[in-house]
Amino acid sequence: VRHEGWTLFRAATWRLHRYAGTLPLIQEWKTEPTRTRIGTADLIRMLDLPASLARISCPLWLCYGGSDLVVPMPEVHKIRAAAPSGTPLVLVPRATHLSLPLEPRALRQLVAWLRATNDQRPTTNDER
Repeated sequence: VRHEGWTLFRAATWRLHRYAGTLPLIQEWKTEPTRTRIGTADLIRMLDLPASLARISCPLWLCYGGSDLVVPMPEVHKIRAAAPSGTPLVLVPRATHLSLPLEPRALRQLVAWLRATNDQRPTTNDER
């Protein structure tokens, strides 16, 4: 979780330069905030992930962080069950939703899977 906090903090500090100075602060103050009737959480709840996964025809690799607070483990099992057969699921015990792409173990396994998947792929006339 500490990893996730630092990830969010770093991203926020990179955006600070946008507001450095009097003019950007005044412009931001005068700008009307965007209002929407539907939020990201609503869109995620409306997703029909199992139906979407059934339409995937290319190789799929699933990876889950054991400390993920965004996607609960029961959802991961539903996703895995709906994924095409042979889809691997890699569990990284201490990874969070945000830190997972930075985990060396997950990255090594992804690279190995991509290489193996590429080796199994039939070549086309353009690649010969």
